Amino acid sequence: MKKNDDLPIDDDALNEARQTFSEVEPKLHTFVLACKVKDIPKNGSRGKVIFCEHDEVAVYLIKGKVYAISNICPHQLSPLLSEGYINKDELTVACPLHGWTYRIDTGASVIGGGGVPTYAVKVIDDEVWIEDPAPRDLAPIWPDPLPDEPDSFD
Repeated sequence: MKKNDDLPIDDDALNEARQTFSEVEPKLHTFVLACKVKDIPKNGSRGKVIFCEHDEVAVYLIKGKVYAISNICPHQLSPLLSEGYINKDELTVACPLHGWTYRIDTGASVIGGGGVPTYAVKVIDDEVWIEDPAPRDLAPIWPDPLPDEPDSFD
């Protein structure tokens, strides 16, 4: 980097920044053994459920790549994303209950609300290792606004 002698350097601010960054602990990812690659349904036909301490994870094998997302749809906390409709071209999965749809690679919502956590994946030989899910608050996400209830069910 080129030094510009015309700019003053605030040594106190620089030292404070160095101190702050030296105290920050880097986030270390802990990985857990999920399964063997051969245990994941082929061609993205559906996901394989992995039970972790803090989440249920759906692991998919699509076009030769392994992905891991939460198996729990945030709509009604349904653990069914592994059984959802998978669009391999768009890398999406739709919850089989109400059709809320999420990107398998990012967890972003395509249809519905919220999003689902994704987890880093390492494939070593035939073993699939996933990032250990951290604890999180789970609460259903309801449509906003809620639909009006009918006056009668006739």
